[in-house]
Amino acid sequence: MKFLLWLIPLFICLSVQARYATDTKPLLQNQSLLHLESYQQKWTTHTDRVKRLVTKVRSELKSNNNIRLTTEYTMTDIIFFLKRYLPTWVYPPSAWKQDPITRRRNIARTVRSSPLASRPRYVALRDEMIEWTKTCNQNYYNHYAVDSIDGLESLIDSMLDFVAVTTDKELMNPVFLSTGFATLNKAIHNYIEGNNQEFLMITKEANDQFNTIATLAGELRIPLESMREDAISQTKYIRDELFEKVVYGLHHLAYTIQTNIETLASELVDADETTSEALRKHTADTIHSELLYFENIEIVTLKLKSVIAQVWKNATNELAQSPFTAGYWIDVTTEVKEAFAELARLIAIALRSVHKRKICSCSLKL
Repeated sequence: MKFLLWLIPLFICLSVQARYATDTKPLLQNQSLLHLESYQQKWTTHTDRVKRLVTKVRSELKSNNNIRLTTEYTMTDIIFFLKRYLPTWVYPPSAWKQDPITRRRNIARTVRSSPLASRPRYVALRDEMIEWTKTCNQNYYNHYAVDSIDGLESLIDSMLDFVAVTTDKELMNPVFLSTGFATLNKAIHNYIEGNNQEFLMITKEANDQFNTIATLAGELRIPLESMREDAISQTKYIRDELFEKVVYGLHHLAYTIQTNIETLASELVDADETTSEALRKHTADTIHSELLYFENIEIVTLKLKSVIAQVWKNATNELAQSPFTAGYWIDVTTEVKEAFAELARLIAIALRSVHKRKICSCSLKL
């Protein structure tokens, strides 16, 4: 009897499992079909990709007389690739950076005297770098500088509105003052943080684009890295010098506003209407006089745009030399002098060799 009681639950369990297997069988079949279709799609995509690669390889071999080109990586490219993931002191700029004149000459000489097989690559690389400098100029000039000026003007307008409200007899109240000061300080903080983040983002984008373009720069890698290092470091230095003054001015103005408004609120407690009006006007005039500092800052900020534009224009000129510039003819004259000096050296060596042979022949005759 106990054995039968044990068999009943077992029989029920087996019946439920059989029923579940029967119900889920169509679902499993559908899942299997979906997996099969997915694998077929992946296989088709893979075979198409392989066919495209084979077609590309055949085209390259045909254009190079069935000779496979050697890799275009150089040791310099590998070193600068690894440098991105290492501390700065491992390979500091002082160990490899070239001055503007040297790198300008090296870029022109490399493009002009490179072998015919690699010259199109160097020309295309130089053209891409020219576009990169123009893009960076646009990002720093039209985006960052304009946003900085617009944001600063908007923040100053908000400060003026706050001063107007807090010195108005009808609108001034203690609750508004406590929340207004907090809002003002938060607005200054948001402007500073937003400006820093935007500058870092644009700089990171510029570096990422450069790293992509200059991956296979070869002999041009060091001149291009030197140009990038100078252009971005100069842009950062100019921006930091100016923005430090802006930050100081904003914090000083916020402190001046809060101090004068709190003093005004305490003085108005026992003041009559005439005195109250005079105190309000004096406070507003005092705060507005502090804004003269920002009139000079705005002039300097506007000048920032032209200075940044000049930095990147210089970088562009290092890459795209024009016969209409003085630097082009200076480089040509220098190269001609170097060529004559090398020719004179070779002639001197040849003459010494001939003279030695004559001496040897004379000694043999004796």
